[in-house]
Amino acid sequence: MNKIVFKIILLLSLSSNLYSSEVPINVLAGADKKEITLGDTFEYVLNLEYPKDYKFNLPDFTSIFNGFEIRKQTNIAPRSRGWLFGTKHYEVQFKFELTNFNIGDQMISSFTVTFAGPSGEIKESVVPETIVKVTPVKENAQDVQDIRDIKPPLSIGINTLLLFVIIIFILVGAYLYFLMRKKEGPAVEGQVIEEQRLSPEELANKRLDELLAKNLIKEGPLGIKQFYIELSDIIRRYISEKYGVPVIERTTDEVCRDLKKSGQADKKSQIEIKEFLENCDMVKFAKYIPLDNEINGDVEKGREIIKI
Repeated sequence: MNKIVFKIILLLSLSSNLYSSEVPINVLAGADKKEITLGDTFEYVLNLEYPKDYKFNLPDFTSIFNGFEIRKQTNIAPRSRGWLFGTKHYEVQFKFELTNFNIGDQMISSFTVTFAGPSGEIKESVVPETIVKVTPVKENAQDVQDIRDIKPPLSIGINTLLLFVIIIFILVGAYLYFLMRKKEGPAVEGQVIEEQRLSPEELANKRLDELLAKNLIKEGPLGIKQFYIELSDIIRRYISEKYGVPVIERTTDEVCRDLKKSGQADKKSQIEIKEFLENCDMVKFAKYIPLDNEINGDVEKGREIIKI
C-alpha cells in the first residue's frame, strides 16, 4: 500500500508542472517507507523530468546516503514522455535499495540536482532531506513464553560417607586429567608452534577450512547462526593479527574505526571489511537467515578479504 501511495504522489507531482510557463523541469525524490525494522530494506527513488536539450549532473550519493548501506542500485534509462510546449521531454529514474543498522531517526541529506541548458543556462532543483525511523527487532511472543522462572534450589541431605565418596571421585578425576594433559602436552605445544609459523593469511584460511568441515549450515537456523558467529570471528582475528587492531568485545563500527585510524588498509579494503562484518551481524543479531548462495558468497568474500 505504501508503494502505491508513493507512486500516486510521484505522478501527481510530475503532472503539477506540465503547463508551467517556465522550462518544465521536475525533480521528485522520496522513500517508500517512513519506518523500518533493524535490518529491513526500503526503496529510495529519484525521478528527473527534463527537456531533451538539457543535461543533468547528479551529486555524490555516497555522502548523501552516509550511514545507510546501498544494497542495490537500479538506473532506468531516459524515456520519452511526449511533447510539451514544442519540446520533447525525457524521464530518467534512479532506484536505491537501502538499509540502516542504527536505531532511531536516520536522515538522508538534502541535495541539489543541476541542469545545464543548450545555451549554457543553469537550473537547480533542491531535494529536501528524508527521515527514516529505524526500530529495533521486536521480541517474538513465543520466545517470551519460553522464558520461565528459575526454580528454587532443592535441599539434599548429604551424609559423611557420600561426601567422602565424592571427594575420592574428584581426586581420581583430577589425577586422570593430569595424566592425559601430560601425554597431550607435546602435541598441543607442537600445534601452537605450527600456528606461530603460519602467516595470518595461511592461518585464517586454515581456520576457514576447519569451519566449513563442521557442516554447521546443514543444521538449520541455529547452525547457520553459529556458522556466522565463527566466520565473523575468523575474519576479526585475521584483522587483529594482520593489522594489529583490537577486536575482542568490540562492535563492527569500533573495529572499522580503529582499522581506519591505523592507516594500514586502503579505503576499498575498509569498505569491503565493513560490509562483510555487517552481513555477519545481520545473521548474528537480527535473526536474518541467508540462502545457500548468500552463504557461499559470504565465504568467498571472507577469502577475498584474506587476500587483501
